[in-house]
Amino acid sequence: MKKKFVAALILACAATCLLSACSPGKDDTDKNGNTTPPITDTPKTEYEIEIKSTFAKKYGLDVSTVELVKCETRDAIYAVYACGDNDALSYETVGAITFIFPTTPHQMEIYYHGRFYEPSTAYYKGILTYDDWFNIATKRGKYWYRLDEEKWAEIKRTSDEIKSVFAAQNNVSTDTVWFHSYGEYNGAYPVMITSNSLLYATVITYDYVGEIILTYPSSQKMDVYYKGEFYSLPAAYRNGLLTDSDLIEIAKRYGGYYPE
Repeated sequence: MKKKFVAALILACAATCLLSACSPGKDDTDKNGNTTPPITDTPKTEYEIEIKSTFAKKYGLDVSTVELVKCETRDAIYAVYACGDNDALSYETVGAITFIFPTTPHQMEIYYHGRFYEPSTAYYKGILTYDDWFNIATKRGKYWYRLDEEKWAEIKRTSDEIKSVFAAQNNVSTDTVWFHSYGEYNGAYPVMITSNSLLYATVITYDYVGEIILTYPSSQKMDVYYKGEFYSLPAAYRNGLLTDSDLIEIAKRYGGYYPE
């Protein structure tokens, strides 16, 4: 069965950890017993005020109910959602981290350079990195996120392995390697991976694989990591590492062409 980095939302019992949807957990106290409220990023700039206003207008909300969480790992990324008027909670999961937020008719969204995205979409398009998501989720206090320790260990192990193999093959330091994954398919990981030490020609290139087409802004193309080896996307498909349905899912996440 296809595994994905985006986990199922299975934390149905987490609502007991909060007094209300917009208040801190009952045990979220300092050493003197004082309740510590969750962090709320009060808009400090016209840009941030505009984000809240745009979200409120989009859904016909009172702007005072809109919450804004600024990502500290990179500029211009914000999580936006509306505070509910009940004690029910919703969950948004990427990788091993689940962000807990008040239930409203509107999904939490990621705002980036003038556009709103679903968190999973932002993640798979490379807008929201795993470090960004971790910063957003953990920023509001221990009762506003859950970390799946086992899944986190698996993700980190696989990430370190991919970086290490790429670094060895390209004679670069692992510290300079970064990549973005487009899912996991029976042990195969399609990735855009590079190093700050490598250069690529600025030229439009393509991958025509099965029924999909991926367009790249440089000579760097998508690789597929599988059991210690990197394959080009066409080679991975020819060798049976990826199915037609896998390719369509990859194209959706990358933003390529695929048959409807």
